[in-house]
Amino acid sequence: MSQISVLIPCYNEALYIREAVKSVVNQSFRDWELVIVDDGSDDGSSEELDSILTSFSQYPISVVNQPHRGCAAATKLAIENALSPLCTILDGDDEFDPSSLQVVVDFFFRYPKIDFAWSKYRACSDGSTHWKLGRSKPLPPNQTLRQALLDGWWGALAQRSFRREAYFRTKGLDPRLPFAVDQQLAALFAELGCEVAHIPVVTYYHLQHSKQMSAQHYKDQQQCRRKILERLGGRYVKEK
Repeated sequence: MSQISVLIPCYNEALYIREAVKSVVNQSFRDWELVIVDDGSDDGSSEELDSILTSFSQYPISVVNQPHRGCAAATKLAIENALSPLCTILDGDDEFDPSSLQVVVDFFFRYPKIDFAWSKYRACSDGSTHWKLGRSKPLPPNQTLRQALLDGWWGALAQRSFRREAYFRTKGLDPRLPFAVDQQLAALFAELGCEVAHIPVVTYYHLQHSKQMSAQHYKDQQQCRRKILERLGGRYVKEK
């Protein structure tokens, strides 16, 4: 069993998925597995994933296929197929820093009571070479994750990482809320009441482009976010 499972929910990311996988293969930390869920892609991603499996056949990479059901269902299936005690999520159009997994594994080893964490990231627009620091941030002082989410805080949870056994103590991701999956995942751990933390290290590189989910489905994301906050016992508030 590896120490950490990298999870990639993939939908129509044929242009980017190989670089995402390469950023895992090139990690300084070697004891990992990679679980990719192809969420019914129709842009050639499936063929690209077949090629990737051939190119990197010496690595512990698996691809699970499902009909198109959305990112929440794909992420949920990836977690269920993972075998490691730690999980971390990489979007199919983003990349890890080469030290990413080492940072995450060391952090959870150093703080055994923490079950959920997120790290700093850099973002860049497609076609640009300028990487700017993203808005990932720690919780507001003296607030729990639940209180912060209900108050409209959003820490841009890049590279969500968690203990797999803790996830299975939550209600689990709801495929009926296919968007705002990062917030749904955070809400699950908030409801669980476990210890969470921000990792103050850049571990993740986020590519911004017109076809990304947040650009194409912003209104759908906010509707999902509304339901997520209602399930936490609050109401929709604008992100701060």
